[in-house]
Amino acid sequence: MSKTRAIGSHVKLAFRDVNSAGKLGPDDRQTAMLWFYAVENLVMATLASEDISRREWRTAAGNHQIDRMIAILPSDCAIKGGLDDFSPLTVYSTGFRYPTPSGKIMKAPDEDLTRKWIEQATEFVTMFGRHFQVDVLNDDAVAGSTTPFRSKDHGTFEP
Repeated sequence: MSKTRAIGSHVKLAFRDVNSAGKLGPDDRQTAMLWFYAVENLVMATLASEDISRREWRTAAGNHQIDRMIAILPSDCAIKGGLDDFSPLTVYSTGFRYPTPSGKIMKAPDEDLTRKWIEQATEFVTMFGRHFQVDVLNDDAVAGSTTPFRSKDHGTFEP
């Protein structure tokens, strides 16, 4: 898969998941899982822009481990700190889909936290679409740019 197609597809999938999560609302437990997958796709787009292969990051981070995936990003990746704010979503990747070992169903996150995540995720999807020049409404979303996130002073990147 080409780098432009991979990045475009990841951003488009993140856009779709964030929109679906918004439709469900903060009180639906499925919302957190959709945000997780949206953020995971943004992290994958970032890894692709950094020329870190899927095989390389999967070997180091495993599946669905946002915190480990983000840790692989280079220190001068200006979006790294912002993505790291979403690390708590990792628990919603698989643990949220199944009962706990004791047979209980995991509770949805606090509604205020959920609202915060939807705002942040929406901002990030918009920022990623703009940065990578992805038309998320196009059926065949392809990135117009694959340039990694950087800032002039190598500080943090604010959405």
